[in-house]
Amino acid sequence: MGLLFGFIPATCGWFSGGIWGITLLLPLLFSAHLRQLMLREEYIAADRLVRRLPGLAWTGGYWQMPSLVRALVLAQQNKPVQALDLLERDRWTQGSLGQNAAVVYYRISAQWPECLAWIQLNFSEAALMATPSALGLIYVRALGEMGKTEEMVRVFGQLRSQNRLDRASYRLLQMVVLAFCGRQLLVMQLLDEDSPVGSKAYWLAIAGLGQGDRQGRQRARAALQQQAATADGLMQAVIEYRLKYALPPPKLSESSWQILAQVEAEIQSELKAGPRPFAKQRGRSRLTWALIGLNSFVFLSEVGGWALGSGAE
Repeated sequence: MGLLFGFIPATCGWFSGGIWGITLLLPLLFSAHLRQLMLREEYIAADRLVRRLPGLAWTGGYWQMPSLVRALVLAQQNKPVQALDLLERDRWTQGSLGQNAAVVYYRISAQWPECLAWIQLNFSEAALMATPSALGLIYVRALGEMGKTEEMVRVFGQLRSQNRLDRASYRLLQMVVLAFCGRQLLVMQLLDEDSPVGSKAYWLAIAGLGQGDRQGRQRARAALQQQAATADGLMQAVIEYRLKYALPPPKLSESSWQILAQVEAEIQSELKAGPRPFAKQRGRSRLTWALIGLNSFVFLSEVGGWALGSGAE
């Protein structure tokens, strides 16, 4: 390269820049595309992507992703035992490997009490706030699934004030909190035709369960029972848990209602300004996707979706 630079510096400069660009942008594009597949719960497509481009999974910082995605695929295909077996060893290891495996494990099995206990035993809230990740996101969801709505809104408010969540994760987090607080209309506004069907039906039902109206709660429960008959394996465990353990109507403090009012104002402002928060931006360039924040495994989720919606649901 040094010899070439002496003879053709301009060409060599373009060549070096091209190599640098490919090395930098390809992993970012890969990660951004993978993230969008995960948010839409297209786990089979995500599994296919990481299998075709395993090298980029490593360079993009997603070296653990193949086993996590494979577990989600198995769960979605009504093979929960195989999915959990795939994660069993990794979830007990230290570091991000064990954390990510544990997050997916609890999401697949819908073991929300165990998930909440695991997070509270191993992580301080200060640590969760310092580096918002899938852990912080699933912590909020687990609080909601356990009916701890006041604490859920408090933690959400802290995460929100840190302003460290990427846009997609924040939108999912908004939807989860609003659903458990019974704000069904706002949940409907956050969702659209491109949202995963299973997660969309689930979160609308959760929002119905969170309402004070008894008939509305009964309709929401009936909707969950109907969804359970056709849900894939990944949604089945979540729905069964929700049907088994009824959610009490949310009881919130004045400060929590103020946080929800601020979130509602944010959503209404964005809806007036442009496309819905979850709508696909089909005209968006690949470079824009490359600049999306990639600091968390979501999913979220249902979370996932994940961790929130599906993740994320």
